[in-house]
Amino acid sequence: MVESADWRINHQVVGSSPAARPTSAGTMFFTVYVIVSLTQDLFYIGQTEDLLRRYRQHAFGQNRSTRRLRPHVVGHIEFFGTRAEAMRREKQLKTAAGRTWIKMTVLPLVRNWYSTDLIRG
Repeated sequence: MVESADWRINHQVVGSSPAARPTSAGTMFFTVYVIVSLTQDLFYIGQTEDLLRRYRQHAFGQNRSTRRLRPHVVGHIEFFGTRAEAMRREKQLKTAAGRTWIKMTVLPLVRNWYSTDLIRG
């Protein structure tokens, strides 16, 4: 787990897809991500070109949609070469089938990674 004094949060990417991964520093990648609550069976799906900046916004409660999910982690990420590809995947994950896939694969992975005893006290 990565600890950051600047953020005053702990974060870790728990799962990821076999989608294309960044290979060189100068290449722009767009990220589709799933933020998973550690205390509730809730999640948020989004896409961005700057995951670190976007996650900071979520972590500091600057996004109304994810404030209720805290504490949370990025439970799944996928990388794409264009925003259009990322937006297509985000839209797919927001369908009933996509949400079911997240519930069946991502949520159990996060639950297994983080002990609920440690989270809930």
